[in-house]
Order: sequence, then C-alpha cells, then structure tokens
Amino acid sequence: SRPADDVAQIHGNIYVGRVENVLPGMEAAFIDIATPKNAVLYRSDVQYDPDDVDTKGGEPPRIEDVLKARQLILCQVTKNPIAHKGARLTQEVSLPGRFVVLVPNSRTFGISKRLPDDERKRLRSILDKVEPAQHGLIVRTAAEGVTDVVYCIAHLGDQIRDYVGDGARWGLTVRYADEGE
Repeated sequence: SRPADDVAQIHGNIYVGRVENVLPGMEAAFIDIATPKNAVLYRSDVQYDPDDVDTKGGEPPRIEDVLKARQLILCQVTKNPIAHKGARLTQEVSLPGRFVVLVPNSRTFGISKRLPDDERKRLRSILDKVEPAQHGLIVRTAAEGVTDVVYCIAHLGDQIRDYVGDGARWGLTVRYADEGE
C-alpha cells in the first residue's frame, strides 16, 4: 500500500468520541471521532455497567438509556469508512501485542487453544499471578515458550494508562500499527 492510502485506514484505532445523537429506532448512536463523517455505534457494541442502568425483566437496556448526547466514550474502529458511510465502532476495545491481547474493562481471560496442554497450564499459572484488575487478557499462540509474558502484560497495561488515563481527551487516542511496521 502507498503511504497516502494509510491515512484513510483507521481500522483498529482507538478514540475518545463524543456522542452526537442517539437513534432509538435504529438502535444506534452516531459518534464524532474527529473524522469527516460521524462513526456509528450499534447497541450490540455498547458496553455498560448493569448497576448504572435500570432494566426491565432482565432485558438488555435500550441504547438511549446507556448513551446521551455530548457524552464522551472510549471506542475502537471495527470497520473503515467507505464512500458516504462513516466508520463502525465498538466499545469493547482491545490492544493487541505480539504475545497477549489486553481487553480493558473486561473479565475475558483466555489462552490459545492451539497450544499444547502443558504449555496452556504453564501460561495459566502465570495469568493467575498477574491478572490485571479491570482488564481481560488473551494469550496468543506466539507466546509458546516465552518467558517474559509478564513483561508483555505490564507493557500493555502501561499503554492503557498512558493513552487513556484521564479519558477526557477527545479525538484519536491510539493509532493502531502492526508489530512489523
């Protein structure tokens, strides 16, 4: 790809976006992430704390009960904008590293099923010792035999604190780049 093409490629980027409007009929919200077109966030991609939202009969809350206009939210691009459509977003942000994927504000913990059982047990014992508070982890297949997995987890945790610490900055927060770049 040409360097000029990379400017439009925002898939994987993490933003602090501002909710512009919520459309209950579409079960979606339009989010300003400082791109020419507002991005869209569907209800299924919204993260919320069940204690903060009143629900009826255990049903998931409606999008207008979770998001309000002018609210700042942390989100990640899951689909690049095309033609006249804006990007698609999710609030389930993930920071991929070479050996682990950090999932902030999640309780997801997993180890690649492609690894042998003895290696999975070794990595599970490491995960049990270093489980970061309020963050989920997914250990990748590339972590097989790696001894500094704890360092990788700490490094990704530092990235979260550095980039998202106060959460008050609006616009691009983390630009995603592959390890090979």
